[in-house]
Amino acid sequence: MDSARKKYTVFSTILIVYVFILQYLNVALVVDGMNLLYPALEAKFGWTRAALGVATSGAVYLSIIAAVVIGTLMMKFNIKRILLPAIVFLGVAIIFMARTNSFQGFAIAMVVLQVLCVALMIGSFALVANWFKKRRGTVLGIVTIGCPLSSATFVMIGTRVSMSLGYEVFYAALGVIILILGILGIFILKNKPEEIGTGIDGVPLDQCEVEQDDAMKGKSTWSFSAMMTNKEMWLISFGWGFIYLMMTGIMSTAIPRFVDVGIPLQKGLWFFSIAAFMGMPFSYFWGWLDDKVGTPKACAIFAICYILGSVCFLFGSADRMAVAFGGIVAIILTTPENSCPIFMATGCLKRKRIWCQWVAGEEGAVHRCPM
Repeated sequence: MDSARKKYTVFSTILIVYVFILQYLNVALVVDGMNLLYPALEAKFGWTRAALGVATSGAVYLSIIAAVVIGTLMMKFNIKRILLPAIVFLGVAIIFMARTNSFQGFAIAMVVLQVLCVALMIGSFALVANWFKKRRGTVLGIVTIGCPLSSATFVMIGTRVSMSLGYEVFYAALGVIILILGILGIFILKNKPEEIGTGIDGVPLDQCEVEQDDAMKGKSTWSFSAMMTNKEMWLISFGWGFIYLMMTGIMSTAIPRFVDVGIPLQKGLWFFSIAAFMGMPFSYFWGWLDDKVGTPKACAIFAICYILGSVCFLFGSADRMAVAFGGIVAIILTTPENSCPIFMATGCLKRKRIWCQWVAGEEGAVHRCPM
């Protein structure tokens, strides 16, 4: 193995691990974490779930605008230049959220958190698209295992630490870890494989095909108006936006749903974690299936499974909830995080459309609290 290929192996592995962590954190902070944070804030300050939901939903509305702005900035400048400062400021925002005693402070922290988590998601998938082509689906399948792993561990660990030390200590420590992660990325992440002397997939630069990828060069012919009038963009955006709507709503209110049907809190936490562990191999499976049969077919298969899983969860009772929730997490949780960016990173659509797609995804997430 020559020197350039070794470098590619090392830096691409680092990137996979880094993006895996970002996927874990994003789901932990904006989806699963609500199962931990809302009860803790209600117990300490008396803030109702409805009031907290309004603050969170308002923050997501702003993140819709942020999706376009952040995506445009990443294309204009450089993924690292936007992503890494976002991670650092995210750590600071979480530390602030842990220390504030006012509802206004919490609302401000949630706005910053929601906006910066958009950068985590867009930056993660853009980096994978820069580094991998032939096995892009499989790599996305690997890194998005971080999503169900977050569901399996974050709420349970956070609940135990919060009960013994307080949620303030837990979130302050998490903020410090995220802050360090952002600083570390300055030294270990590379924006594109060309920066270490190889092409995508580690192919030597002198053997790479010269691809006329205008989007990568910042000279895309796709104007904002052209994207807004494109039928395919709207179909994919709203289709996946509604999928995100359901996924986020289910995952962020799972514990209250368990309690509503008569499942004790501790048992509900175990259901949550076990079901999420079941979802981990499915994350890899959906990436593998995408590489084998193509994104449109893989997404069609998923859509059928999605409907079946949602119906099971909707009508699940206390004695059947373990099976219903296990199925929906295993099938649903990992797929939007996997197949959705694959659509944007393959030849189906030009790279710029990922930003418009994310607007729809965030718009769907606005409704998670009322659900």
